[in-house]
Amino acid sequence: MDSGPAPRGFQHILLPETNSTNDDCLRLADAGAPDGTVVRALHQSSGRGRGGRSWFSRPEASLTFSVLLRPEAREAPYLTRFALLGCLALTRVLFRNFSVEAQIKWPNDVLLAGKKVCGVLTETLWQGEVPSAVVFGMGVNLSDEALPPQAETIFPAGSLAGLAGIRVSAQDLLNLLLFELAQARQELPTAGFIEEVNARLAFRGEWVSLRRNADAPRRARPISVAEDGSLWAEGEDGLTARFYSAEISG
Repeated sequence: MDSGPAPRGFQHILLPETNSTNDDCLRLADAGAPDGTVVRALHQSSGRGRGGRSWFSRPEASLTFSVLLRPEAREAPYLTRFALLGCLALTRVLFRNFSVEAQIKWPNDVLLAGKKVCGVLTETLWQGEVPSAVVFGMGVNLSDEALPPQAETIFPAGSLAGLAGIRVSAQDLLNLLLFELAQARQELPTAGFIEEVNARLAFRGEWVSLRRNADAPRRARPISVAEDGSLWAEGEDGLTARFYSAEISG
């Protein structure tokens, strides 16, 4: 498909190969690069996800990129929503352009048919107590060639082509994503943003294994994402608890 020209307000840098597009964007941010700087790599040799884990990618089978955003004053209180911003943008792209329903796996993944097709990693640069830049990287599995060896996965992985028959080039998908990112960013500080995230929340009301940091996993049922991006979940004892960082597995 042809997604047309890239949305205004974004400056693209395309690299044949790099260690990490997030690292590249962080260096550019430190050097004064503007809001909307996008670094896409055909191949990442040291891409990373949450908790220091690596993100597996293959040229032509993955979309791997990072976006540099300069938070506005109205966005600064909502930094914890930026990972959800990337997830929400992809679910909108898939529904509006391919009629495919995807879900957001809190805190930073997108699922199709119960399998992970996208991960988001956000990192923030600070000047004192003021956030000067937010960089978030996204990795999207376009085809099954992008999938890591099964032994290396914590959560089952899938691809857009393998799970939904979506055939789209990395550049076309990036253009679609940037358009939706720009639109969703306007809604970031609103109650409607979290409402839409909750409408797409994976495992809502289902029993899952929830592991917080090095704690032993516990059975819990996700209830909703709170205004600050944390997760409310109900334990087997019937009590609700708030999680700011945790890993969900089925």
